Amino acid sequence: MKADFAVIPAGAEYAAVIAVLLAASMEPSWSAAAVASYFETPGSFAFLAATIEPGHEKITQPLGFVLCRQAGDSCDIAAMSVAPAVRRRGIGRALIEAACAEAAKRGVREVFLEVAESNAPARALYAAQHFRDVAKRAGYYANAGAGKAEDAVVMRRDL
Repeated sequence: MKADFAVIPAGAEYAAVIAVLLAASMEPSWSAAAVASYFETPGSFAFLAATIEPGHEKITQPLGFVLCRQAGDSCDIAAMSVAPAVRRRGIGRALIEAACAEAAKRGVREVFLEVAESNAPARALYAAQHFRDVAKRAGYYANAGAGKAEDAVVMRRDL
């Protein structure tokens, strides 16, 4: 089955789009300026999943993104989100595949991410993409709701 979306490299020019996607799934979210400043650090890269206007390479609907940062032979997935209305359609998997392929091209040997312990759908997606639990950060998400902090699970994938 052919995907009905494309995954494209993204830079600061997509900061506002990424900020909107972040706001739909993460609190506290990042402003467009904060997303744009992320790209100022060397080693930063990102991908955007979107529907594309046929023949024009113009984005018609942003669907998700992944923000990454390489440091030596390691890479962190700093943030990733898929719009709630289009989850479970392979978009997250495609974003992870693009990020890991780019990381491998850059000489990365391991990719890390953090995810809320209670986020079972995301944890299942990451596990299916060969990430494994390697650590826990107690109280990492201070604004998890109801004034209660939530632990983060650190996951790693070897490339």
